[in-house]
Amino acid sequence: MNESVHEAEPVTGLPPIERFAGEFAWLSNMFEAPCSHAGLTFKSSEHLYQWLKTAPGAGWWRDRIFNAPHGKVAKAIVRNEKCPKAPFVDWTEFRLACMKVALRAKFDSNPDLRQKLIATAPRILIEGNYWRDHFWGVCNGTGLNNLGLLLMELRSEYLFAQAA
Repeated sequence: MNESVHEAEPVTGLPPIERFAGEFAWLSNMFEAPCSHAGLTFKSSEHLYQWLKTAPGAGWWRDRIFNAPHGKVAKAIVRNEKCPKAPFVDWTEFRLACMKVALRAKFDSNPDLRQKLIATAPRILIEGNYWRDHFWGVCNGTGLNNLGLLLMELRSEYLFAQAA
């Protein structure tokens, strides 16, 4: 598990949310919730995230991602080696930046989900998975949990704005 996530657990006194499934499925990028960005409304934050990773001039590819019936299909389209990717200098920073945009769009576009996210405070959010995603989540006790960390960062921003 990511050291910062592990260290934070005892401080809250509340159990972490360890999976974005069941009652917490709405935290998943695959959860269908409209996300507005650049004058478009995407079916899910996964659709938007995948769309952001493509080259701006990749119209046909971007149309396919936008119209994909599910976030998993949008992801598969971008994994195609022929799909033109947006230019980037650092892959890690690029995909984190794309995910921040997608998450903000999801929760800004859906006030009910934003309130649910705020209500998870101060619990630790862990994107537990079984598909060995150690970058976005935690699998078998190890992983960076970047999705969980970004969600908690966004939650903090919403809490701060609410208190102001």
